[in-house]
Amino acid sequence: MRWPLARLLLGVTAGTFARFMVRGIRRRVPRALSITLSGFVLWAAENLATHMGAQRSRASSTAGNPSPWIG
Repeated sequence: MRWPLARLLLGVTAGTFARFMVRGIRRRVPRALSITLSGFVLWAAENLATHMGAQRSRASSTAGNPSPWIG
């Protein structure tokens, strides 16, 4: 399912660009590349946060309860 969606993304965004400015210089990047890079950065941040233990709540780490919402 991933590859057909990737082809669809490339087909829909062909010829389109994301434009931005850095230090007063106008730049552009292909839209599909900007979407892919954004997705990669989010994926990396989520994995880093998981590795650092961000998914654990204080209640579950001290009481052994998997969720503070479950009695």
